[in-house]
Amino acid sequence: MSILIKKLLPPQISKYIWFQGETLNELLDIHNGISFKNAVNFISYMGYYDNNIQIVNGLIDKVEKSLRREKRKHTTKAKEFNELSGEIDELEEKIQSNQEELDNLFLELQQVQDVIEKIDRRLDDIPEYEGLMNDQKLLEAEYKSISSQIEESNKNIGNTFAKHWILFETGDLLSQGYEKLRTYQKWYQQNRNDNPTGLPYNIPDPKYLLEMLEQKQCYVCGEEFNDESEAYKHIQERYKKATDVMNRFKEKDKEELEIFGKVSELLSNNSAILSKIDDIQLNIMNHLKKNERLNERKQDIQNRLNEIKDEITALQEKHGNHLDNQKKEREKFNYNIEEKEEITGRIKIKESKISSLQEQIQQKKKALDKLPTKGKRTYKEDNILKYLTLLQEVYNQTKKAEFEKLITKIEDRANEILLQIAQVNKVINGKIHIDRKKYTIRLVDLDNPTDKRDSNTGHNTLMKMCVINAIVLISYEYKDKSYPFIADAPTSDLDDGTTKLYYKFLNEKFKQSIIMSKDLFIFRNNRNEVDTKSLKEEFGFKNVYHIEKHGATSELTESNSYSHLNKII
Repeated sequence: MSILIKKLLPPQISKYIWFQGETLNELLDIHNGISFKNAVNFISYMGYYDNNIQIVNGLIDKVEKSLRREKRKHTTKAKEFNELSGEIDELEEKIQSNQEELDNLFLELQQVQDVIEKIDRRLDDIPEYEGLMNDQKLLEAEYKSISSQIEESNKNIGNTFAKHWILFETGDLLSQGYEKLRTYQKWYQQNRNDNPTGLPYNIPDPKYLLEMLEQKQCYVCGEEFNDESEAYKHIQERYKKATDVMNRFKEKDKEELEIFGKVSELLSNNSAILSKIDDIQLNIMNHLKKNERLNERKQDIQNRLNEIKDEITALQEKHGNHLDNQKKEREKFNYNIEEKEEITGRIKIKESKISSLQEQIQQKKKALDKLPTKGKRTYKEDNILKYLTLLQEVYNQTKKAEFEKLITKIEDRANEILLQIAQVNKVINGKIHIDRKKYTIRLVDLDNPTDKRDSNTGHNTLMKMCVINAIVLISYEYKDKSYPFIADAPTSDLDDGTTKLYYKFLNEKFKQSIIMSKDLFIFRNNRNEVDTKSLKEEFGFKNVYHIEKHGATSELTESNSYSHLNKII
């Protein structure tokens, strides 16, 4: 594969048109001007200027040393000449040593910056991760609660059936029965013996007869009597007769009285029982509807839990086990920020020292040129140095001017791309700005141009992609060549709408582009699917393939499976 890539893509440009989303920070660090300059040099013709300048500098160094050797032969002050020449050599060695240390410091700074960016991305994602974990916890608790409610509801339905099923739809039958009971009750009331004593209704009740005997006075006529009187004996006989008849009647009518009592009791409850019968079906239907609602919510929760699980897994795959301790990550971030500042300070000191050494060399060279020689002599090296110095200045000035033009062109093209891609997301109302001194890149908030925009990981990723694509497209124009643009998961930090618009841009601007991505999946019907209708109708994608695993009929493993491209558009 690597041999094929080298044949298809030039090595200087290959890593910018064939890369993985995870290596985006290695290609372009928006906070590190050197990173951007290297990217421009790799993909533009600016590298030719650097090569020529390096060649000219090497020639100047060689010619200066040759001139020094010639002047040493003819100097009248050999001791001073040798001392100055030795000091120049010593200073040049110091510059070389300090330059090596400076290069190492820049490498160290780049490594620290990479760590900072990785931690920064994790810090951006930690709130989302913690939010997902919290949502998962709450949903799992709700899922458990709903499961308990469903279990309780099913139990209630079971109890309803167990207790009342026999009465279900018996309302008409019971109403007919109650009507017959009321008929019996009416018959009983009409035909019962209200005067079992056989006495006229104007004759007092037996209890009053007993009181008359005790009081020895007739309640009817008011006459008083004694135990021996005929009246006493008559009332006593009447009381005995009434009591005997009543007892016989009660004994005889006891069963009928009990039936009447039961009938009365049943009739007293008929409204409640009929109401319960009417409620049986309603209660069961209410239980079933409640169960249906609970099960729908339970399924919604399960679907969301599946989505959250996938999102958590994606974040964990992206950041490993670094997401569980925000405090620790923040401490590491602050530590590396301090490291960056410390290294940056050392770089400034080292650059100042090199500049001072170079200034000392120039002073030593001027002093060396002033030393007298034997006779009037001219040296061809002097003329060569004049031309080389002029050429050096021309290269430097031309590179500076052309670099400025190229930066402006890259900036303008990157903003065109940003506007095209970010139109779906109104939150990003910004403009990419490249600092002309430091070559760092930032997003200017057009709503508040004077403020520094607090760009998140998604914004930074989009900026990098816009800048890289701008550089590649401009390189095609300058070199009149078109290479395929190939990227693996470049949009993992972008939202769904921005992702699709970015792929649409690649589809329109590059003659050949191959993008491998998991960001076009949507969770539907309890599984991940590609929204082919949207990709085809809204974005005009003509070739979309789904990479599927094929192989063994049993469980697939790395050793018994292979990838298969299935064309879905």
